[in-house]
Formats: sequence, C-alpha cells, structure tokens
Amino acid sequence: MALPDYLVKASDRKAHPYHMWDGICGIENTLKSIRETYGKDGLSTGVLSAIARELAGKERIYFAGCGTSLYNGIAAQYIFNRIAGINVTAVYALEFTEFPPVNLEKSAVVGISHTGGTASVIAALNKAKAGGAYTLAITDVEGSDITAVVDACLPNFGGREPAMPKTRSYLAALMKIYFLAAAVASCRDRDCGDFLTDLKKIPEKAGAFLEKTEKTMKDLAEHQYRKVYLIGSGINLGSVSEAALKLQEASQITAIPFELEEVMHGPWVTMDSGDLVVIMHFDGLYQNKSLELIRSLNNLGVEQLIISNVSSFNEEVKQFFLIEDNEIMSPFYTVLPFYQMAYFAALNKGHNPDYMRYHEEPYLKTRLTLPR
Repeated sequence: MALPDYLVKASDRKAHPYHMWDGICGIENTLKSIRETYGKDGLSTGVLSAIARELAGKERIYFAGCGTSLYNGIAAQYIFNRIAGINVTAVYALEFTEFPPVNLEKSAVVGISHTGGTASVIAALNKAKAGGAYTLAITDVEGSDITAVVDACLPNFGGREPAMPKTRSYLAALMKIYFLAAAVASCRDRDCGDFLTDLKKIPEKAGAFLEKTEKTMKDLAEHQYRKVYLIGSGINLGSVSEAALKLQEASQITAIPFELEEVMHGPWVTMDSGDLVVIMHFDGLYQNKSLELIRSLNNLGVEQLIISNVSSFNEEVKQFFLIEDNEIMSPFYTVLPFYQMAYFAALNKGHNPDYMRYHEEPYLKTRLTLPR
C-alpha cells in the first residue's frame, strides 16, 4: 500500500527523539519568531495591521476549523471579546458550510488549517466568500490550497509538522490570534498596552513552564490510568479539548474533556478511583465553583492534577502546577504538560507517537480511506 509523503515522513524515526518531541521543544523558538514579526514594529504597519483594519469594522468574526484548529477558535472567542470588543464565534468548518450564518457580508471568516489543505475549512471559506464575507487564513504551509481562496493570509512559521499529532502549530496559531486581537483593538482605539506587554513575555515563560513540568509528566505517564478527565472553563475550554486530543492521538489514552459546569451535571459519576482528573483552576468568576469541584471529587478517590494561577491554593491533590500569569494568557501554558504526558506515555507503550497507530494495518487502512 503506497503511503502519501506526509505519512512516510511521520514514520521515518524509530526511537526517541521523535518528531513530536522536536515539536514540543520547538515551541519557545516558534513563539519567539512570531513575536519578532508582530511585536518588533508595533501594530500599525505590515500585513497584520492591514488585516486588522478589515476585521475592526465587522459585526462578527467566525473562526472555522476542526480539531486543534477549532480549539484555537474557541480561545479566539474570549480574546477578541475581551481585548477587541468584537463578537467572535468558533464553528466547526463542516457545520458552517452546511448551515452558513445570515448576513455574512457584515462578517469576517477566519479559516484555520495547519497544513492548509483541510477540505472542510477550504469549503467553509468558499461558502463565506460567496456570501460576501471577508476571509482570512491562518496556516503554517506557504502556498497551500487554503491561501488561494482567501482575501488575506497571516505569514507562516515553521512549516508543516512531520508528526501526526501537532503541538507547536497550536501555540503558533494561538500567538497569531492574540497579536491579531491586539491589532484589531488598536484599530478600534482600545487600550491593549498591558496585554501586549504580557504577550511578549510568553515565549520564555512557556519554555520555562515546559522545563518545570517535564519530570512530573514523565512520571505520570508511567501510570496506566483507565481514564483521564480534563475540566476547564472560559478561555481554557479549547485547552482541555486540545490536551485530550493529543493524549488520544499520540498514546491512545481515553481522555475526555469537559466544561466545568457540564461535568457536574452527571458525567462525574463515570469517574472511579485510579482515574486522573485534571482541573483548570483560575482566579475570577469560575474560581469558587472549580474549588468546590476539587473538594467534592476527593470523595471518589480519583487522582487530581490542578493547573492554576492561585498561589494560595492549599488543597491536598496529586499534583499542582502554578502558572505565574493571568488567566487571559493561561492557554499558552495549560496544554503543555499534556503534550509531554502524551509523548512519554507513547514511549512507555512502545509506540511511535509521530505515527499514531498506523503501524497496525486496520488503522492505516482506515486512515487512508477516511474522507479528508
């Protein structure tokens, strides 16, 4: 069975370090490159500012994607609302194409595709353009199909990741979205100085956080957890889904993401002693509710891993990671430990994390016959 080039590349390493590890270790430098491009000369010149001027006058912006790209869009909902004062909706690209919103001529549609070849995203952008919307692509592959169907495209960084589970591309798209939100805010005369100051510190702080979490996540990866639950709210809704996806793809762990309120309306009864429950616990609106959940779950005997910026947290849990940053910047940190866990869990199982499960013929056949 002939393999497409991207699968040949994904399968070419036979031991650690695999391509996925390169992607994780390359996150800090990728974010630095984006900061250098968008942060060096301010927000008033170049491609970013031209795009921002188009977006600033729109009534609504849609971010269309699937999988990792959709999770970028979920974060964009909160960032653009808070920083730029524009309503944003994250949508599955396939659903957008079948049920496009009305009044698209007053909207912009941003299609996110790391490879630039995701058919459903390209179809959504074509539908948007036919409806009169301004269209923008965020991709990492120069000259890819998506760039031919949009009004504008943000510059590329890093090219296509060889590993099938993508890591640095999620953070790269997130960084672009944050800078874009700041540029739109500037066009709308909204102050975002403190936001930009914090954003420009992210590359080094994210790199330091990866160093801090590596040993712990390597140890946790040795456990044979029956299930891993990841619970978040607000701006980290996308983070818990992205983390779960990587645990599923790289190491075939049964990982289940939930919104904070949703998990308390029934799904918690599926948790058992020995499961790992991850909770994003940040100061603000959700703080008391997430703390109540943490305390309640102690009755079940589950192991809890808490990621938080609340330095006064003193509950007894399996593991606690402190993020020394505000909640708005937290998505740059919250996914990182689970990239590490997914990678190390795959190694412990003797799997190639780059290739997912395609070394098994039924899974390879399924991949090659799935509609893309």
